[in-house]
Amino acid sequence: MTVQTWNQMQKKFLKKYYSIGQTNQMRRAILSFFSKSGELFHETWERLMDLLRKCPHHVVPKWQLMQYFYVSLSEPHCQMVDASCGGTFMTKNEDVAWELFNTMSDNFMHHASISRSDRFTPTIVQKKSEVCESGHLLDIHSKVDLLTQKLDQILSMG
Repeated sequence: MTVQTWNQMQKKFLKKYYSIGQTNQMRRAILSFFSKSGELFHETWERLMDLLRKCPHHVVPKWQLMQYFYVSLSEPHCQMVDASCGGTFMTKNEDVAWELFNTMSDNFMHHASISRSDRFTPTIVQKKSEVCESGHLLDIHSKVDLLTQKLDQILSMG
């Protein structure tokens, strides 16, 4: 059989490299996706992205993937997503949700890359006989400013 269209090429490729059983197994893994106990947000998102890369022909609609991911999150992560959306996640369309999850994942990954000791070791400054933890406060303020900017970008897209 000569391949004449992209669709024929895709079918031939999938038949050769992905058995029906493999495809169904990967699709089940996507449809039954849940975050693991103690898993960080970006780890959960990356695990889902790995599943999607392994099965690009999963045919699960993007809106459904976003809802599955959201429902799979731990309660604190769901609350954080809702807060980032200005209320409730379920009112967002799939493209806005995808961008939100990507941005949140990038932020979490960035914060995870900073060692805990660096983030929580305050710099003590003596000023007018008053001791304050300026390093810790500046760090918190810069993170809040960065998060606010990212949320403004996301909300302006929706």
